[in-house]
Amino acid sequence: MSRVSRFITSPLCSNLGYHMSAMKAIWLAVLCAACALGWSQCNPSVVWTQAQGGLVTSVAHSPDGQWVASGSLGWRLTIWRASDGALLRSMLAPNGIYAVAISPDGALVAAGSNNNVDSVYQITIWNPATGALVRTIEETHNITALAFSPDGQFLASSTGGFVGREIKIYRAIDGALLRTIEGHNGPISKMVYSPDGQHVISGSIDQTVRIWRVSDGAPVRTISDNDYVETVAVSRDGQYVAAGGYFDNRVKVWRISTGELVHTFIGHGNPIHSIAFAPDGFSLSSSSSDLSIKIWSMITGQLLRTLECGSGRRIWSVAYSPSGNAIIHGLEQNVRKSLNPYWAPGDLNGDRCVDDIDLALMLELFGALCLGCPADVDGNGLVDDGDLATLLTNFGLGC
Repeated sequence: MSRVSRFITSPLCSNLGYHMSAMKAIWLAVLCAACALGWSQCNPSVVWTQAQGGLVTSVAHSPDGQWVASGSLGWRLTIWRASDGALLRSMLAPNGIYAVAISPDGALVAAGSNNNVDSVYQITIWNPATGALVRTIEETHNITALAFSPDGQFLASSTGGFVGREIKIYRAIDGALLRTIEGHNGPISKMVYSPDGQHVISGSIDQTVRIWRVSDGAPVRTISDNDYVETVAVSRDGQYVAAGGYFDNRVKVWRISTGELVHTFIGHGNPIHSIAFAPDGFSLSSSSSDLSIKIWSMITGQLLRTLECGSGRRIWSVAYSPSGNAIIHGLEQNVRKSLNPYWAPGDLNGDRCVDDIDLALMLELFGALCLGCPADVDGNGLVDDGDLATLLTNFGLGC
């Protein structure tokens, strides 16, 4: 049964008064728009591309879905409007930026800057709404990652370079150093907070992924890899950790509770620089210096799609929008937003099926201000006819 037919035969259809001709028109318009936007195997539906200046090393999406932060080796921390890529603010960092993190309430943006010539390493914390510098924290080694705790109370940093191998936990409100976690036998390449805020997870060139308890810095689990770990990511439900290899060019996924290897994704031709789990947990994306982004299925373990394979430009960072409808990435010296080809707009309850339940939820919220919620499909802050039309277009998807 087609998606249109599923909707026509649903119990809610007669109450809404929609007809087959109207649905066909919507469906045809969406198909034509998709073609016009350039859907293909290598080129996703690009929403916008903006020049940053300097290699873009880190990107992050605001929790409310309204803006994007990017950092580059051009010393700029830049804030872009998520909907159209308009430049909102640009802050001059003290040195080239290697890491960016946004607080859970969106009130702060942290940037990690490194100057190896003068041995100056700093964390600068900014107000994204005003561009004001809030605080500067001096570090002792190359900053490789920053992460706010889920409750926003703490900021964690990791260090790499030639000798850096520490994780530091700072109090976000005043920058006070609360704890230093040590134990890696090599520089740390990447670090993230667990979704429950109880642990930090780090990857290192010592060929391990390590899980640490934040409260006392104690090691909880060490997962051995057979390669330098270039990057790590954790799933939103906290069940899985993924790591990207530098020499074997593989993405591996382990179950955090047991250390069991769940997936090994093979397909990149160069080191993996960034990994991001889709918010729904059904897929993850990886970027590499092989000039591509690959989307992998967490269900089947298969490669779903390769993006940007014809761009000829390095991709050092990748992130999803909060809803999962878009992928943000640094494309050499540019920041790009593309639609996620494996997102189901209108799946409000996250069961991977756009059905009567989702339609009922949207009708209940119709007309409401709902910034960042799943019913606000187009991200304009209002549940309106545009959101409803998208849901109806995708009715039956995944069911």
